[in-house]
This record gives sequence, structure tokens and C-alpha cells, in this order.
Amino acid sequence: MNRSETEEMHSRLMKRIEGIDDSICEIINSDLYGFVKKLVYADDYMYNPEFDYLDMCSEIFEMTDEVWPLEEEIPDSLRLIVEAENRLIKTGKISDITDENSPTAMWLKLFANVGADAVSCDNKIEVEEIECFRKSLSDFLRYIIANLKKTDFGDCFDLNMVVSVETGEEKTESFLPKEEKRPTENKGGKKLEELMKELNSLIGLEEVKAEVNSLVSLVKIQKLREQRGLKRIPVSLHMVFTGNPGTGKTTVARLLAKIYKELGVLSKGSFVETDRSGLVGGYVGQTAIKTQEVIEDALGGILFIDEAYSLTNVKGENDYGKESIDTIVKAMEDNRDDLIVIVAGYPLLMEEFVKSNPGLSSRFNKYLHFSDYTPDELNCIFKKLCGDNGYELSAEAEKAAADYFTEIYRNRGEGFGNGRAVRNKFESIVTRQAVRLSEKGQVSDKELLTIETEDII
Repeated sequence: MNRSETEEMHSRLMKRIEGIDDSICEIINSDLYGFVKKLVYADDYMYNPEFDYLDMCSEIFEMTDEVWPLEEEIPDSLRLIVEAENRLIKTGKISDITDENSPTAMWLKLFANVGADAVSCDNKIEVEEIECFRKSLSDFLRYIIANLKKTDFGDCFDLNMVVSVETGEEKTESFLPKEEKRPTENKGGKKLEELMKELNSLIGLEEVKAEVNSLVSLVKIQKLREQRGLKRIPVSLHMVFTGNPGTGKTTVARLLAKIYKELGVLSKGSFVETDRSGLVGGYVGQTAIKTQEVIEDALGGILFIDEAYSLTNVKGENDYGKESIDTIVKAMEDNRDDLIVIVAGYPLLMEEFVKSNPGLSSRFNKYLHFSDYTPDELNCIFKKLCGDNGYELSAEAEKAAADYFTEIYRNRGEGFGNGRAVRNKFESIVTRQAVRLSEKGQVSDKELLTIETEDII
């Protein structure tokens, strides 16, 4: 979509919502801008066209750069809009759901089209962005179909009639839940040596990389013993990743899926990421079904469960986290030769999580702790972001950046954002530079490329 089409679709939804509950409008804008950020950040790189697209969205949705990338699988605005539409259905104000009268359908199409534009705006459609986009749309659809009180949804919820994102010569396939089971695989991917080089080139994470290298060596030798007819020692590869957000847990887990595929440990090398919202249902029996569907997606690869402790630390008679854990434990046993489960979260909470179920404590015996990045490592991440996006730092700006990351590290608290904090700062700096340069008459190429001290402080 071009800008006018985006504004028109956004305006239609806002007008429709204002007639129902105008308090939802601001939440929709925040979620939509956060969704765009989530997609353009999915591959850990930001290109200039993506910055331009974010700027356009910030104007249309009237958002500031302070909005964080959307982290929730199901945005608050979707929950609220489904509740609002259910009230309309109950009172008879909506009888047949169509494109024009269903606020939920309008919400979904807006997110789908804006998301497609975000993924393709830089003409560099990355696998991580496509994976994030398709998973999000599938999660949205699953939630709508499970919670919107309507049995016939019609074509207005068929996203294949709404959006098409090209990836080379391929096009994305169905977004509907029953067709969505296509996790990314390492088909024709990098060789083991390349993958290990990629792992070892990650900034920081020295202890993690050493542990992973040791584990890979152990697996290689066990596979060699097996090939030569010698006794193979059973090795459990299920792991617990602990650490603050933004410390590279997902990145390492995704690489491990590809590495184990190359080692012959996993058949596909697929990687499926989920959390409580993707596993736990709202009524008896639904959780086991949802969890089993996610497990089936992950067979042949790694199932990565972020904030896994939320499966046990939500108390109440209607909490079905235990049902999900029981299903996962059974699947780990039934598919022990072709499924690896990695659970992740804060150290103390993850310790409580593993201890909450004997099946978990007996299967998770490998812990990898992802420490906070040091000031030097934060600065290295920042410089890499600058270089990857065509920016350079003046000598004064380099010192200012180093001082800034030393300061935020010194004052960090629980939940320190690490790499995410660096990316947010980078975006803020680029925005400040743009504002500074826009106030000048003529701007040289050198000025466009250079970040100065005033952009950082």
C-alpha cells in the first residue's frame, strides 16, 4: 500500500471504532506502530527505507519513537476489539460479518497490509521478518477464531485475499491456522563450519559460546561412535536459557536448530518460538490441543518457549498452564530423537519453573546463562548497527556513545534491555540526527553519514 491507501484503511477503522468505543483507538495506534517496529527489527538490522517507513507510520498513527516493539503475541487492541464486536453480535447489531461491518476484520486487514509493507519496504525481505510476520498473523487468526462468537467467518478473514508478500519467486502460503504449520527450516542452508563461525562471531556471550562448542563436540563424537558401531551415551539436549531480555537467547537457539540439523541430530532443523499465549487455552481441553499443535510444528527441530515460567506462576482455578506442561513433557519423551525443547526466562523464575514438575527437572539438566552485555559489548553492538546501516561516528560521538553505554550499564536494573536497549538508542540517535540536519539548508553526503555528539546526548 502507498501512504494514501494506508491512511484510508486506518481512517475507516478509526471511524468504525469511534462508533463503538473510541477509547480503543489510541491502543490500536500504539499496537500497530509497535507491530511495525517488531517486524523491521526481526532480523536485527535496520535499513534506511525501514526508518523512512517507520517515520511515515509515526505520522499516520500519531505515535512517538518511545513506543517499544510489540512483544505481546495477542495485542491488547485485538482483545478489546473482539470483545466489542461480541457485544455487537449479542445485541443483534451485527448479523452477518462482512468486510465493512466487522471491526475485527478491518483491524486484521489493516495489520496484515501494514505488516506486509513493513516487511517489504526495503526490498530485502529476510527470512526472520517473514517468519515473524506469518507467525503473528496466524496467532491473530487463532485468537479471533477461538474468541469471536461467530461460526461462519466468511472471506473477510481469509488473509490470502488481502495480502501477498513475495520472497524471491515464492509467495507466502495460507495464513489460516490449519495451513500455518510451516516453521522455518535449514533447507539448503549453511554448512556446519559456517554456522559455528556465525555462532562464535556473536558479540559477547563468551561463556555461552564455550558451552555450545563443548556440546557440539560431544554430539559429534557420539555420532561418530554410533557410526562405528560403538556404544552411544544418551545425551539430553533439552536446555534452560536464563538471562535478561535482549541477551541473544533466541538468536543462539535459532542457530542451534540449524547446527543440530547439520549434525544429523534433528531431521529438519526447524525453529518454532512460542510463549504462554501460544500454548494455553481459555477452557478445559483447549490447552492440550493448542500445545500439541505447536509441538507438531516443532517436530524435527527446536521448540523455544520464552518466559516459560509464566506456565506455572499464574495462579487461579481457571489456569491451564499445568496441562500445557504435562503435554510438553509427554512430547519430549515420545519424540526424544527428533525434538529439542529450550525454555527461557529470568534465572530465579526459571529455577522455580523447572522445580515445579518432576518431569521438567529430570529432563532439563543443561543451563546456559546469558549475562548482561558489558559496556564495551553494548558499544560494539551499537557500532555494528551504525556500520550495517551506513552510518559512522565522529571521534567525539564515539566517546559520547561509550560513556552513555557505561552509564546505562552502571544504572541497569532488573529486566535491563541489553541489545534491545541499544537498538532503541540507535533509532533515537538516527532520529535526532535527522531533525538536526533537516534544520540546515544544504546537507553534504558526509553529514548524512556522520553521527555527532549532539545526536547521542
